[in-house]
Amino acid sequence: MKALNYKIISLFIILIISIPAGYLLKEKAIQINLDSKFAPTSLHHPLGTDELGRDILARTICALGNSASIILIASLLSISFGITIGGIVGLTENKIAKYTFENTFNALWALPGIPLFVAILTYFPRNTISISLTISTLTWIVPARTIRFIIESEKRKLYVYALKSFGYPKKTILKFILYNIKESIIISTLFTILDIIITESTISFLGLGLQPPEPSLGSMIYNSLNYLNQAPLLFISPFLTLIFLLISLFLFISKTQEVSKNVSISIPV
Repeated sequence: MKALNYKIISLFIILIISIPAGYLLKEKAIQINLDSKFAPTSLHHPLGTDELGRDILARTICALGNSASIILIASLLSISFGITIGGIVGLTENKIAKYTFENTFNALWALPGIPLFVAILTYFPRNTISISLTISTLTWIVPARTIRFIIESEKRKLYVYALKSFGYPKKTILKFILYNIKESIIISTLFTILDIIITESTISFLGLGLQPPEPSLGSMIYNSLNYLNQAPLLFISPFLTLIFLLISLFLFISKTQEVSKNVSISIPV
């Protein structure tokens, strides 16, 4: 489990480092030079240039930094809010509160994502904060519902009834429950981040993300489709970067699920 945690932390370090790296390369990423458009790979342009003579490598790093900013902010908002709401609903015994939140979850879950994002981003500036908040309006529902059902399922296990029969206080029982569902919380968190990465890329691909000259992975992939013959690296570079993020998360989720299956119920000391 510790090795897995190190891998997850390493992915977040890559995302965090890409933010200042993208900022440092921003000027080179948006600098237009029509005299060197579609330039081949060289020491000055390791991946060549695009249709406006902009360095593809610099734009990819800058795009990763911009996308990482949105992903990290949206993930923080969605996961913290979702786990908090889901935990409260899962722990409460109030039937009215459960009914209210469950219907709220269902109503929001039924909303079509892309049309909702289009409606929101049409009337608000498309910057990092507004896009992150827009993505978070729906992505918090998955961790909220997941945590709620995990807690309610955990509350019905024999060890919880045993702890209650021995007179343990509610705070201690809650500590035991949270300790035994930590792997499930990690899995839910990774799935949420995966959903946010796909959502952010889709929004950018549809032209609803950061606006030019700011690059993002989705917008770079979309713009490259018209120039596959002249500059294939214009498509390959952001596409492989996005695939790397997705595959890394898929591997982490798969490994986490394998680890969680082998973990028996335990009580923290």
